[in-house]
Amino acid sequence: MRKVFAFIALLCTVCLNVQCQKAEVHLADGSTVEIPVDEIDSITFSMTNPFNFETKTVKLNSGYEMPIIGIGTYLLSTAQAEESVYNALKVGMRLIDTADIYGNEVGVGRGIRRAMQDFGIKREEIFVTSKLWTSSFNNADREVDERLERLRLDYIDLLLLHHTAVYDEEAYQVLLRWHLQCGTIAIPGSSNAAHIAEDYDIFDFELTPDEMQRINALECNHRFASY
Repeated sequence: MRKVFAFIALLCTVCLNVQCQKAEVHLADGSTVEIPVDEIDSITFSMTNPFNFETKTVKLNSGYEMPIIGIGTYLLSTAQAEESVYNALKVGMRLIDTADIYGNEVGVGRGIRRAMQDFGIKREEIFVTSKLWTSSFNNADREVDERLERLRLDYIDLLLLHHTAVYDEEAYQVLLRWHLQCGTIAIPGSSNAAHIAEDYDIFDFELTPDEMQRINALECNHRFASY
């Protein structure tokens, strides 16, 4: 039976608007206020960041646990995607991100099945994310069926409305850790097995409040996508 567990998940009690350098804070009484980012210190973030760094997951509003770091497959061929997904699951990652527009869902599914067989991983331990491109929003039911056929899976854990994100590769581990401490799920992409392992090796250090502020100050209001 086909299932899609969620379309969109609101993850944080503090939502950053980087372009405006403001934070949208959802209060316990249901009201919302906007506060300049520079007025929110790291203590506030540590109290509101819903990420569990022990289990490496975050609980979505739907009640499901989503891994906070995984493997992205953008720009990977079918064969590369298969190997990247396989190596990601091998090192412990459990979040797999793909999309129809990537053209590699068949490889992603192969990598998942190989890893399940070789490492004894259960399907319910893996969180698979796919996306609908803007032209497919009105045909979601058919599009999901086609994705499941290509992936050869019974369900997708999270279906997103597609808009790509770009990550800076310089000092990548620090940047990935910064994302997590800000309360943002990170999905770096790589076809290199060693790099995939390094992307996941970010739980043995923590950025200090001063380091977080210095990275936040790098904001240059530059848009990396033209659509």
